[in-house]
Amino acid sequence: MILSLQEQGEAMAKTFKLVKDLKDILKSQKLKGKKALKVKDSKGEDYIGISFMYGKFDIYIGFWAYAWAQYGKTPVWLQFYGRQDYAEKLQDLGALADPKYGTLVPLEFDVDQESDQIKNWIKKIEASIDKLGKV
Repeated sequence: MILSLQEQGEAMAKTFKLVKDLKDILKSQKLKGKKALKVKDSKGEDYIGISFMYGKFDIYIGFWAYAWAQYGKTPVWLQFYGRQDYAEKLQDLGALADPKYGTLVPLEFDVDQESDQIKNWIKKIEASIDKLGKV
């Protein structure tokens, strides 16, 4: 699907709102029976999202222009920073090993399915954690 410039702007605004909503959920709910720690905003010149610790996993989720431009697929990514070795275990989730940033997992984003996005993202985070197990 090709988006007009206006539609791209609307999609980005929705992404930012959904990431904020996800942050609120992560602060109040558990993932796989465990609380996410150090949930905070994470911003840079080409990304805006949230980062958090889950057990020993250092995780980022959000809009990321670098990954979108580099790999296509989606503007929204789940990242396990510095851990390229996780990509193989998460291959069936579409994970990629980025030499600079670690394992990147694309998160589906459909501007027309806004209400289900957060649920689907949480499912993918939990599926990633399950697959990584006690790595």
